[in-house]
Amino acid sequence: MNPFTNPTGQVQVPPPAGGIPGVPPQYTAKYKWSAFRFTGTVAPGDKKVFTNKQGDSNVQGFSGTLTERETCMAGTGGQVPNGVNWLVLDIGIYFDLNAIVATPAILLDAQVIMNSIVVVLDYNDQPYPLGPATMYPAGGGIAGTPDSASTGTGAAWTNGTPQMIGRRTQGDRPFILQGGTQFDVNLRCSNTSGAIRTVTTSAAVDVFVGLWVWEEKATQAGP
Repeated sequence: MNPFTNPTGQVQVPPPAGGIPGVPPQYTAKYKWSAFRFTGTVAPGDKKVFTNKQGDSNVQGFSGTLTERETCMAGTGGQVPNGVNWLVLDIGIYFDLNAIVATPAILLDAQVIMNSIVVVLDYNDQPYPLGPATMYPAGGGIAGTPDSASTGTGAAWTNGTPQMIGRRTQGDRPFILQGGTQFDVNLRCSNTSGAIRTVTTSAAVDVFVGLWVWEEKATQAGP
């Protein structure tokens, strides 16, 4: 089933605040997230999130165990939990610069990686390209410009995106992910000239994918 259409072929639209008239399930606004860590030499290819759950080790680019910081997926990874449906209204991509050493070079690392990413929704083994990562601002996190090439001292830093229009994508074409179905979000890196980027030593770029969803209790999980 195409997540962007309902069984009659009509584009999904958000239900009214009180739920769809005559339909028992009630919607709850929730936020879902999962991250991929970029370190070392970043090669072209698939970098998938939401594929693993909390407690899984050495996955999604991380060394060690995934915690609730890295993903919201608790019971199982790679699928919508049974018993609920997710109506996805918005997507946000957030770049977190994990630098043990203070260096502005990590800013360029993040920029190059971001410019290489195409966001792809994988749903029931079907890919749905959604567009470049640059088109999906998260509206959060620290951003700015360093004034020193040696220390990375911040000359102008802000927590989040000042413009309201940049807070997140506008959900004019929401899509539905049904309970029990397989899905992930692929941060697919593309480059025709070899490696994407070699991330600064002792640093990492954590890329978070956030989904703003309306969750409903499903009367029947699955497609």
